[in-house]
Amino acid sequence: MTDFPKPILSGEQLRACVIAYQRFVEKEETRGSRIEDYLVTIEPKEGVVRILFRARRAQGEAAKFGGKTSLGRAIECQVSTADYSVVRWSYFR
Repeated sequence: MTDFPKPILSGEQLRACVIAYQRFVEKEETRGSRIEDYLVTIEPKEGVVRILFRARRAQGEAAKFGGKTSLGRAIECQVSTADYSVVRWSYFR
């Protein structure tokens, strides 16, 4: 396990992360992706929380352009802080 700084999230950000994770499970785990193979970044913005799922590279896998590795695709999810709906789900290219 990699050591990262201890994150501090507001309740709003945590709730948005739960919604984004539920969408990840619905859309990506059915394709074989596992959340354990991702790094997740949380960026609060005006009216939304932006959650980025970045797929790691498998050992020995070369870096390449685009947002896809053998372990999954890079994803941007934006969750509204007004009603906690997913307002954007897109894949990096």
